[in-house]
Amino acid sequence: MSNLENEIDILNKYIPNLLERSEYEKSLHNCIDNAFKIHESKDCKTIENTKTITHCYFLLPNQQNSDCGYEDLAKRMLYSLVNYVIPRSKIQAANGQPEEHVKLHEEAKKKFIDYWIYKKSLRDKGEITSEDYRRSGEEGEILLFLLAEQILKLPQAICKMSLKTSNNMPIHGSDGIHIGLTEDLQKLALHYGEAKIYANISDAIKNCIESIEPYLTRSDDGTDLNLLNTYCDFGNSDYEIALKEKLKNYFDPEHRKNKLFTEVRGICLIGFNDNNIYDYNNIQETARKATEAASQWMQKFSEKVNEHKLENIIINVFFIPMSSVDKFRTTFAKIVGGENL
Repeated sequence: MSNLENEIDILNKYIPNLLERSEYEKSLHNCIDNAFKIHESKDCKTIENTKTITHCYFLLPNQQNSDCGYEDLAKRMLYSLVNYVIPRSKIQAANGQPEEHVKLHEEAKKKFIDYWIYKKSLRDKGEITSEDYRRSGEEGEILLFLLAEQILKLPQAICKMSLKTSNNMPIHGSDGIHIGLTEDLQKLALHYGEAKIYANISDAIKNCIESIEPYLTRSDDGTDLNLLNTYCDFGNSDYEIALKEKLKNYFDPEHRKNKLFTEVRGICLIGFNDNNIYDYNNIQETARKATEAASQWMQKFSEKVNEHKLENIIINVFFIPMSSVDKFRTTFAKIVGGENL
């Protein structure tokens, strides 16, 4: 076995381990499937003449069968804040102790609230618009994280939220970076993520494709790769430290391995208003309507993929219709504790 084959074998062995959680975390952690239902079979659909793979979900109803279960979804997102926000080495240092995990949970919530306060200050100074502040996107980013890890089984490579509250760090870049291997186990797959949750599906798709295109075509300024090189954190064990050192060669845009043995892919989350599909007393009817509507969603996405010449790049896209994207945002802010910001 060559050195490169041995290295790829090591990556294949250890990258899935990054999805492991402590027993205490597992006891808190409810699968995203408890808040969502996929609208048809578990088999995904590939959009014709592209490499875009679609996943269409709808929200389960609340206990009163009067609306989408936003509180249930927000609570599941809340349970995962630690894994999304806190670097893996710090989580491991807690050693699965409940009292330490509670502290990390409060720290993760505080980082979210601090970032919202920071964005509010930018709005008050006129550096961002009120609309940009209202649609700041953190709730979409953590939902993207959950779907990437739980559905696609792709671990997060860097906790960007832990960097966002520093004035010395850029707040631009993709919404998330996840890692895996290509299906033939010959290359590292870098998955750039973008989440757009807008009232109008066309606006969400347009802005999502425009945001993710530079990363998929490698025409971005390299900010995310530089962040990965500096701040990727896979834990404290010997194998995790060794994994980090091996991966840094793939993250380095000037390194041969980045150019030859890395494949760039995309993950898109498209959240939008579509109350017409929901029958809160009949999940099967909601599923039928979602199935019918999905072809239109896919067509809209396909048009933008081809317009931006991304048809030969593998993209996983999650379509999530909602009764009200604003209610989703406000419910998440309330559950985290930032409803008054």
